Amino acid sequence: MCAGGCIGGCTCSSNSTVLPIGPTGPTGATGATGATGPTGPAGAGTTIVKVNDVTDLATSGGTLAALMTGTVALNTMTTNGDVLEVDTTFEMSATGQDKRLSFEINGSTFITKLSAGYILIAKGTRHVKVKFVITRISSTSVHIDIYSFHSDDVYLLVRSYYFDQDTIAVADLSLFALTFACFGQNVDAVATTDTITQTHLLIKYFNK
Repeated sequence: MCAGGCIGGCTCSSNSTVLPIGPTGPTGATGATGATGPTGPAGAGTTIVKVNDVTDLATSGGTLAALMTGTVALNTMTTNGDVLEVDTTFEMSATGQDKRLSFEINGSTFITKLSAGYILIAKGTRHVKVKFVITRISSTSVHIDIYSFHSDDVYLLVRSYYFDQDTIAVADLSLFALTFACFGQNVDAVATTDTITQTHLLIKYFNK
């Protein structure tokens, strides 16, 4: 049937009418932004500050007391050879007493090459810096190097030493965070008690 309504051999002159295309409608609203994807792994050779605590924390007691603590998230040290570098700094209010510093990883002491398991701060010491280099050997073991520097009132070095702590077992680094904790104690039984103040805990991660 043609536009004029004829059937069969149509001879009418009616033609179909073509209507113009209408204007384009407005753009629809933008949809909601999708969730951010997970952060990709750090590239090789990357250094990242994981903990940087400069809020003073002190103890003057004769028993071992907690000072600063820092935690590195699980699955941070993913490659054998990755490193955590831990810098700790302490100030003594006076120099008349022997003191000790102790350190733990995930609640356990790890300094076994010193028979007492702690670092002795001898009389006459005012400033102390202890540095730890923790290297991943496997997901459940790390190697630790320890450096300790002690100076007097005018920053003259009175003692320094280094030792290699060898390899210690840790909770699986892919499943558990690594927590590094510092402790201090006066050990002399005298009337006056010196204050041990931790002024800095810095933990840096080095990706192999």
